[in-house]
Amino acid sequence: MNNLKSKPVLDFKSNKYQLKEINIGSLLDIEIMKAELTGGRYGTIVSHGTVISNWNLDNVDMFSALMVLCPDLMSDIKVEGWRLLSIVEIEELRGEYKLKFVPWFEEQLSFLSPKTEKKIDRKTE
Repeated sequence: MNNLKSKPVLDFKSNKYQLKEINIGSLLDIEIMKAELTGGRYGTIVSHGTVISNWNLDNVDMFSALMVLCPDLMSDIKVEGWRLLSIVEIEELRGEYKLKFVPWFEEQLSFLSPKTEKKIDRKTE
């Protein structure tokens, strides 16, 4: 995947963290991590559609991506203790994640967006 924008540096608790490059393995690892963090119930939680379930899914998405692409940050948080972060700490991290990580990540994955293709009429061929 090409890096259209340079990788952002995330700031959290007065520390700076560099992201790893995205590759096929890391994309799969992020999805696997989502399943692990939710005990295999990610889809079930999606179906709840409540404010709190959506907030929790956003956190699962964030932590899954950061565990794979920014392990130093997660190591500093002490991965086994990420569930113990206060709401204030999570919101601080989410702010940085949404501001810097999400736009960069979406641009890296822009190749997944459907492109307008010229439709071929197979009946006339």
